[in-house]
This record gives sequence, structure tokens and C-alpha cells, in this order.
Amino acid sequence: MKPITWKTDGNELTILAERGRVLQVSVQGEQAFWVNPDWTGNWNVGGDRLWVSPEIDWNWKKTDRVDFAQYDVPQALDSDHWTLAGTTRRSCMLRKQQTIRHQQRKRFVRYEITREIEHLTELETEGFDKALAYQTTNRLTLLDGTPGQAMDLWGLVQLPPGGSMLIPVRQKSELRNYFAPIPKRMFTDKDGLLELIITGQTQYKVGVPPSRTVGPIAYARPVSGGWLVVYRHVSPQFWRPYVDVPISDPRSQGDAVQVYNDGGEFGGFGELEYHSPGIRFGKGEQVLEDRILTIVGRVSKTRWPACKKRWINC
Repeated sequence: MKPITWKTDGNELTILAERGRVLQVSVQGEQAFWVNPDWTGNWNVGGDRLWVSPEIDWNWKKTDRVDFAQYDVPQALDSDHWTLAGTTRRSCMLRKQQTIRHQQRKRFVRYEITREIEHLTELETEGFDKALAYQTTNRLTLLDGTPGQAMDLWGLVQLPPGGSMLIPVRQKSELRNYFAPIPKRMFTDKDGLLELIITGQTQYKVGVPPSRTVGPIAYARPVSGGWLVVYRHVSPQFWRPYVDVPISDPRSQGDAVQVYNDGGEFGGFGELEYHSPGIRFGKGEQVLEDRILTIVGRVSKTRWPACKKRWINC
């Protein structure tokens, strides 16, 4: 299947439909996402993808300790089984049905995901010099499974190193580590802003609960003349259960936002991750929908301080 490409005003968005993802966004020639230059057909393509979690159920064969020899990405999670269900001039609908099985227990879920990607050509992008905006509307339907098995929508964007993740937060608290603790030199948490450095050289993963997450999150990387920013707006719902947790704390409330910094093992990138609330097969609602707004744009050096301040105060 050929990639779908939308172009406007010198900007470009590319969709890899069979993989269910926005593969790349470029603004005035600057590419925003990390794409694997040595891709071999496995899960590690790059771009903006959609998975389901809990990671502890679908990916870890053993959970006594963090050991990546026991980590697996099942084909049901990231495959080329997406189908193109429909297109218009500035949108497309992607769909897949899969059965995914628990790595440690005899549990499973059969589910359907639809993902509508819309190029928002009329959206006001105040603060950016040049920008491209798109929205993903993601819908998860549980079709069959083991009663009580949890599942959520897990959106991930792979990003090139050299910048910082910016997450406005409500109050200061300890970061929750998923792997080895994040080095103190690689983050700050003050004045309502959590800032994490992405190097692609030192592996860490941290989580931020829905009670702390305000909504806007961004990745800012210096480029010629200013900054290239990947801005996302999500809708955390702290009153609902979240299900993605570290293997060290399996019974806790899950996190809404996570940041991953690769250590070079998988290519040397960063990830900005967002989780929806969770639902359980056979208990309560069986359909989950969320929307994520993404704006990719250039910001000049002179405008950057004001833009950063405005996002913090959203």
C-alpha cells in the first residue's frame, strides 16, 4: 500500500496506512518524528503509532524484574494488519481487529480499533511561525475476551534526540520510574513545568499520573533559527481508572503520560506517550474513544519564551 501524503504551504504529512500511523510530519523541510533508517519490517518503524496496554500484560513475559530479554512486542500489537476503511481529501479512516494474549496468564482480548486521522488546515496555530496540525480520533471496542481483563489506548510518538519534553503539571511529586531511575541531571520539576532531556543515549522511562497532568504536552528541539515543536493536547480524566503501570507497582493507579528515552538499544530516540483511561472486558462500558490534537511547528528564537510560558499556563 502506497503512503498517503498531504501537502500544504511547504509542509507535509505522511501516513503509513497498513501500520496505522502518521509516519512523518515535516515543516518547511524540518522532519519532526524519528523514523528508523534501518527498519527491517519489525515493530520499530517510527512516527506516531497507536498500541493498546497494559504493557505489563501484553509485553512482559516475566515481571519479577526489568529484564529486556523477557520483553516482547507481539505481532497482534504492532502489525501490518491495519486496513484503509475510507479516505477524503484531508482525512482517512484506519481499522484493525486483533486478538492479543496475556504473556503470563491464560487471558486474552479480541478487539477492534478505528483511527481517523484528519489534517486540520483551518486550525489557528497561534505562536507558531509555520505549522501543520492534525487530529486523531481513536476508538477501541472490546469484542470478546477473559472477563475482567483490562485494556486502554496507548498513543506513542517517536522523536529524534536533542530536545526536551515539556509537561505542565499541577503539583510537584516524585517521578515514577519504570526502569532504572532517571538521572537527576536529566530532568527538572519546578514552577509547574516538568522538563525532561532526550538524548537517545541513557535509557529511562517515567510516568505522570492523570491527577498531575494538565493536558498540553510538547517536545521542543533546537533547529536553525529557533525551535521545532511537537505539541499535543490530551484529555486526562483523573477520576477514572488508568491501567498502565510499572512492573514494580502492578496494583496502583496507572499513568496518563509517559516519557521514554532510549539508550541506543532500539535506535536512539525519545517517546512521548499518552494513555486513555482503561476499560475491562465484560464489566461496564466496552467502547472507549479519545482524541489527540497534534501541532508540529517552527517557533523563532524571539517568540519561544512567550510560547513556552503560555503552554505552561494553559
